[in-house]
Amino acid sequence: MRYHTCVLSSILFAALAGAPVLAEDVMLSSLGQTMESCIENSSGDLEQCIGEGAKTCREGLPHKSNAAMTDCIIDEFTFWERQLAIGQASQIVRAEKFEVDRAVIGAPSVDLIDMTRDALNAWRRHRDTSCDVELAYWVGGSGGESVVAQCKLETTAEQAIRLNFGDGWGGKQ
Repeated sequence: MRYHTCVLSSILFAALAGAPVLAEDVMLSSLGQTMESCIENSSGDLEQCIGEGAKTCREGLPHKSNAAMTDCIIDEFTFWERQLAIGQASQIVRAEKFEVDRAVIGAPSVDLIDMTRDALNAWRRHRDTSCDVELAYWVGGSGGESVVAQCKLETTAEQAIRLNFGDGWGGKQ
């Protein structure tokens, strides 16, 4: 059974990141509740939550097939991918604000918006390529899909946390 991401966690992330939350996103799930609980109890150490939703999902599986366990990982990856989108949007907004502020004082544009978009896209390509390298070690094996899913979950979660709660780019937000 595939679980859906929990919007309460998205609301928490969005509120902390200053992003809007859509009412249509409000939906609860076991994985989402696990993530929400972990985030609320993390005392700011959000890295400890990476993998917790997938772990709880796997523990609840009646049959521990590779496909079912991979689905759990993919579901948590989807949760973090949404958080990454919020962080990326906040970086674009920061770049836009920076460019407007520069224009107000008559300073030349540094094309920060395009550079930010390029950096975000380059990060995604780096993540995907790095995880493909991990997959190459599993060619012919049955665990490759899980390895790629876990790689993407971890790297996406780390970047989402960095963009939403860390220094992001250009110092504290």
